[in-house]
Amino acid sequence: MSIKNVLDDRSFFGIVHVKSEEGSHGTIHKLVNGDTLHNFQLQKEGLKTIPLAYYSGGNSFDRGLQFARSQALNSEEFSVSMIGLGAGAMACYEKVADEWTYFEIDPAVVDMATNSDYFSYMQDCSFNSDIRMGDARLKFLDIPKNSQDYIIVDAFSSDSIPAHLVTREAMTLYLSRLKPNGLVFFHTSNRALDISSVVVNLAEDAKLDSRYILISDFEGNPYAEYETPSTAVIVGRHDQMKTLSETDDKWRKLVASPDVGVWSDDYSHILGTLKAKYKNNSRVLPNKPVSLLE
Repeated sequence: MSIKNVLDDRSFFGIVHVKSEEGSHGTIHKLVNGDTLHNFQLQKEGLKTIPLAYYSGGNSFDRGLQFARSQALNSEEFSVSMIGLGAGAMACYEKVADEWTYFEIDPAVVDMATNSDYFSYMQDCSFNSDIRMGDARLKFLDIPKNSQDYIIVDAFSSDSIPAHLVTREAMTLYLSRLKPNGLVFFHTSNRALDISSVVVNLAEDAKLDSRYILISDFEGNPYAEYETPSTAVIVGRHDQMKTLSETDDKWRKLVASPDVGVWSDDYSHILGTLKAKYKNNSRVLPNKPVSLLE
């Protein structure tokens, strides 16, 4: 298989690679940051607006967004804030009346995602392309309080994670920007660290509930070779989480690893999440009680 580099760019935050290769659906571009594969885009006309990897139809992002739309008090004024732009694939879930705001700290990623020579999701799908560059914790202060239906935090899949985006203070900030029925979604896929347990503990600390999802089966999807297994945790009220599990049984209650505590701006314990991932000692509970006779 012929693979060529389309882009090699370096910024303060790391190296961004875009690679091109030929596959069963023609040319495909791949976004690689360090040694982590983040996204794909098919380059054949008619296929460019199909989200792939973590963002594919039926994967965790799609399922979370569908539920958030169902919970919105006014679906005609649906507002989303997304921390982490990547290749911009989530733009293909935008609807014309939505208001989406993207936050990205790495200017090299913004340049890549807005240049159709590399990826054209933003150009082909986004209706307003509101991208705000800088640290999301600081930029989020400009978002009006009680204005967002859905907040997506997608910044933890690489080996080096921004811990300040998953602390008690960060959660307080996100919650202050949500509408009454708003939800926060954390993409927790990570090869080395148990980020899911961190988020579950933050939800409990905030007197909220959460649900965890693992998607790894893409049978029947014509683009399955370009799908990526993912884990995520969504945070909301207890009644919302109960409804979520009842409507989509892929979402389960997760008992956090005992090796992971509540992170704050003054305390985060990367080693604990590394240990938890190695021991695999968080527990996913069944959605329905199991009979003693079963």
